[in-house]
This record gives sequence, structure tokens and C-alpha cells, in this order.
Amino acid sequence: MTLREHPNIIELITTCQDTENLYFVFEVSTQGTLNELCMERGKLSLDVCRGYAAQIASLLHFLQIKDIVHRDMKPHNLMLDDDLNIKLIDFGDAKDLNEKEEEVEEVDEMNIDNTAD
Repeated sequence: MTLREHPNIIELITTCQDTENLYFVFEVSTQGTLNELCMERGKLSLDVCRGYAAQIASLLHFLQIKDIVHRDMKPHNLMLDDDLNIKLIDFGDAKDLNEKEEEVEEVDEMNIDNTAD
């Protein structure tokens, strides 16, 4: 997945690990989440909502073109940068539709011997 191409997707800078943990280092996003902003301000203006809707539509269109399904889109996973622009995070449940899945062997129920004495 090449996600660095979109300005509304958080940038993964590097990863590192020790014997017990894997660490991810992301770009700084200092203004909290969209959920926190809504809880703090209560109601957002129509212009602010339009701006966020446009950013979300843009990033969803980008993900669709890349055949990526995020599967956990919610205000908690929309961080805000210094300029209050959205940064999508948490691709832990994401699905790249271009990746081949391991083939699952199907059981042919007609060929199973169910004779029990």
C-alpha cells in the first residue's frame, strides 16, 4: 500500500522493535481527534463540516482507487493536524483488495463419510 500520496492520511515515518514490542512512529498530529473536537465544541459550523466532509470524501476516493477498504472509519480515527486538517489513522483492520488471500480448502460435504455405529 502506498498511502503517503494523500495529505489526509497519517504518515508512517518509521518502525522499530525490541524483544517484546513493535513501535510505530507517525507524523505529529497535535490537535486531537475529530471526536474530541466535536465533544469540546458541541456543534461545528456548516462551513467546518463541509470542509471535513470534502477531506473525508477525498481520502475515501483515494482509498477506493487504491482498492483499500479501511473498515474502521470513525471520528476517533480522524486526527487533526496543526491546521485542523484531517489525518486518517488506524489501518489495523484495513483490507487491500489487491492482495491475494490464502486459499481456504473447501470441504466437500458429499464426500464425507458420516457412518457412525
